[in-house]
Formats: sequence, C-alpha cells, structure tokens
Amino acid sequence: MTPNYQYVSDRKGKTTAITIPIKDFQKMQDDLDELEAIKEYDQAKSEVLTFQPLEEALKDIEKERMKNYWY
Repeated sequence: MTPNYQYVSDRKGKTTAITIPIKDFQKMQDDLDELEAIKEYDQAKSEVLTFQPLEEALKDIEKERMKNYWY
C-alpha cells in the first residue's frame, strides 16, 4: 500500500511541507521514543559505577542535611 502523503509546495514549486496520516505520525513518534530509550540504556550500560561503604554514605548524607539545616 502506497503511503497517503500530501506535499505542499511554494509558488516556485519547491516542496516546503508534507502532511501525513495521524497513524503514520504516531508510529514515527513511538519509534523515536523507543530509539531514545535504547540510546539511554546503552549510555547507562557504558558508564562505570562506583560504590562507597554504607557508613561513609550515611556520613555524607548527614553532612548535607546539617549544611542545609536552618537554625
């Protein structure tokens, strides 16, 4: 089945826009969303994770809480 696209041209005949069925547009948006999720996943997988001991993390959290605490 041939796509039902409509092309818009200016007075010189240059194509300036295209209209597409809403189903096609929604499919393109879904595909782009999926591609973005794949890119984010790939980026997350490539990052090196670092960890710190629990006691050290708790001390850092407490320092931040005290720094933002208003007397």
